[in-house]
Amino acid sequence: MKKEIKVIHIDCGLDWRGGQRQVLTLHNGLLKSGLNSILICNKNGELFKKNSTASNIYGFDFLGEFSLKSRKNIKELVLKHSPNIVHCHDSHSVGVLPNLPKTIKTFHTRRVSYPINVASRFFKYSKINFHIAVGDNIKNYLKSKFDIVYTVPSCIDTSRFNGKVDKKIFKKELVNIVFVGAFTKQKGIDILVKSYNLLSQKHPNLFLHLVGDGNLMADIKKMVSTYNLHSKVKFYGAIDDVEKFYTNANYAIVPSIDGEGSSGVIKEALSAGTTVIASDLKDNLDLFEDGVSGFFFKKLDFDNLFSLMDRLISNNITLDKLKVTNQAKNFDCSITIKKHIELYSASLLQ
Repeated sequence: MKKEIKVIHIDCGLDWRGGQRQVLTLHNGLLKSGLNSILICNKNGELFKKNSTASNIYGFDFLGEFSLKSRKNIKELVLKHSPNIVHCHDSHSVGVLPNLPKTIKTFHTRRVSYPINVASRFFKYSKINFHIAVGDNIKNYLKSKFDIVYTVPSCIDTSRFNGKVDKKIFKKELVNIVFVGAFTKQKGIDILVKSYNLLSQKHPNLFLHLVGDGNLMADIKKMVSTYNLHSKVKFYGAIDDVEKFYTNANYAIVPSIDGEGSSGVIKEALSAGTTVIASDLKDNLDLFEDGVSGFFFKKLDFDNLFSLMDRLISNNITLDKLKVTNQAKNFDCSITIKKHIELYSASLLQ
């Protein structure tokens, strides 16, 4: 007999990033499907702040993975709502997860391709029954460490990009290039700026839009100053309505050097029909076909990025928007939600 799904999701993140958008989308999708879904998130995080009054969302004080208070708070919420599934959506959630009855099935979604150390594997992740990878590269790694691993790509809500064209945001006579993401080392934004410095000397009609924030913001601003690019680069900081930047850009650049699982930025660019140029990380290669729905360059190689961009700009090459948006349909959220429901249902029969 099919058992009723009652799932609690846990997210400890502070920032509003791809992982938080994914867990909220899944939670809301399950509710719309008529399932019992509860979301527990960091009270000080942007996920809770943005959705504190929404249905079935609760905050807790995340004081660290080893905080007894945090574990007690989580356990109280779990016992109060009596789920048969607990789904951790970040590594901290696994760490803070208390010991639960074996009747509760535990899931964890791995969104990054960084390795897991031996101690965490045996003492932290031993509490997890089922692992979900957002890409096959991560799945292959997890399979070498754990018994049961599935692949469920992170999704994109393509409706976010309907009617988002704002012709006033960029000057249409320019070739507008956009970067969206965290200003952190793994995002490779310094490689983009180095390449753009050379490009702007050859193509004076370029303009670079940098959307995001992070601990490298001061360093990147210094690079822009050193290259004297003030008039050709604009910093926007972290914003929520990123859709209009994609839909009005000629090119979206994703120069990540490591850590990507299933890049949300690439999927956003695809959904907007924007020509995306991404580093050839293994995780990125699964997302589109080179030359058909996007372009790849060699990671860490700003000369290769320059050569590719120079060729595209010199020949006024952008990809057909229909082909690009059709690629995004492979990551529709309805597919992801359906797959999670199937996995939850199967776990309750084991």
